[in-house]
Amino acid sequence: MAAKDEVVPAAGAPRRRDVERNRAALLAAAHDLFATRVDAPLHEVALRAGVGQATLYRHFPDRGALLAALAREALDRLVSGVELADPAATPSGRLRALARALAMSPPLLAQLREALSVATRRPDPSDLLERVVTFLDTPSAGDGSLATRGSGDLDEIRTRIAMVCGAIDAAGADPEHRLRLGAHAARILAPGREDGPSPHL
Repeated sequence: MAAKDEVVPAAGAPRRRDVERNRAALLAAAHDLFATRVDAPLHEVALRAGVGQATLYRHFPDRGALLAALAREALDRLVSGVELADPAATPSGRLRALARALAMSPPLLAQLREALSVATRRPDPSDLLERVVTFLDTPSAGDGSLATRGSGDLDEIRTRIAMVCGAIDAAGADPEHRLRLGAHAARILAPGREDGPSPHL
C-alpha cells in the first residue's frame, strides 16, 4: 500500500506518453517529407517516424487529416511568432508574414487553398480560413485593414489570400523562388502600406 504522501503514477501515463511521442514523430516525419511534395507516400512517413502504418492510421486516418494537423501547427507558429516579434504588426506586415509561412509550408498552402475552394460553395468545415482572416484583419494604428471597409471586406481579404497562394503555386518547388514570389505578391497586394519587414518566423 502506498504511503500517505507518495504519488502513485496513473496506470495509463506511460501509454499516453508513447501515444504523444508517436504523434510527434509522425508530424516531424511528415513535415520533412512534405516540405517538397505533399503527395509523398504515407508508408514513407511511418517508416521515417519509426512506427508501423497501423499506428499512423490510428492517429491520422488519411492524408487529409495529416495535412490538416501540419497546417494547424504551421499556422500556430505563424501567429505566435508574429505576436511575439511584433504584437502591433500591421495587416500588410501580417500578409507578408503569411506569404513567407505559405512558401515554407506546402501543407499549410494546400489546406488553405482547399479551405478557400470550400468556402465558395459552403461553410468551411475547418476553422483554418477563419483563423487566417482574423490574423490578417487586425487594424492597427496608421494601417487600418487589408480590406476597404464595407460589405465586401471578407471577400476582399479572401481574394488577397488566394492571390498570394496562386503566386507561390506558380513558383514551383524551389523554396527560394517560392519565398521571392510570395513576398512580391504580398507587397503588390498591400500597396502604400510599407511598414518595415515582416517578422521572420
